[in-house]
Amino acid sequence: MTNQTTLSSEASKLIAELGVEPIEVLHKLARDYTGQKYGTLTVLCPVRYRDKKRYMFWLVQCDCGNYLMRRSDHLKEKRVYRCNVCLPLRSDHPIYNSWKSLRQRCNDKNGASYARYGGRGIKVCKRWDSWNNFRDDMYPTFKKGLSLDRIDNNKGYSPENCRWATQEEQHNNTRKNRYITYKGVKKSVAQWSRATGIKPITILNRLNSGMVVERVLSKKSLCKKNI
Repeated sequence: MTNQTTLSSEASKLIAELGVEPIEVLHKLARDYTGQKYGTLTVLCPVRYRDKKRYMFWLVQCDCGNYLMRRSDHLKEKRVYRCNVCLPLRSDHPIYNSWKSLRQRCNDKNGASYARYGGRGIKVCKRWDSWNNFRDDMYPTFKKGLSLDRIDNNKGYSPENCRWATQEEQHNNTRKNRYITYKGVKKSVAQWSRATGIKPITILNRLNSGMVVERVLSKKSLCKKNI
């Protein structure tokens, strides 16, 4: 059985550093795992390396870009799903899902959200084409319960324009959000609602009726124009 996998220069360099070499022809009884996917790991090729128990090894690459070797019996028993580098950042981890989602929004023309992102010129910076770079830039500030947010909604995804934010902060940062400035203080309708105890819909109705700001934010106001 001939193995015809073409390795990247990085993978070839790693193989050389480890002192192993790809196996071009597998034994006829050996199972070929080349190209198979196990979790975040893709099997690239068998390598000529055996440990003390004489297990055969395979070179694999994780979705995060890291290369490593895994034993045949572990592949056969499906005991490997991710690499040690991104172990705490599994494929179901929020930060990994954020990276996958932002790329889909901006690059997948068939995606449900493309019109609101890629369709209006929102792009992902070149650096974040790499999961490793996104992880290095954003994981240090990540906290459970936060979501990725663009500081300027008219600009793309980049380290300079992204942060982790609460749901409230994200709602306050949408293009459709409405702000009210009163006595030098600028807040969103939702924020003024919490500060005054007036329902958001009531504040919006008062604004739409033409009521002055002082009365919009007053509990004693009547819903009449410019009273």
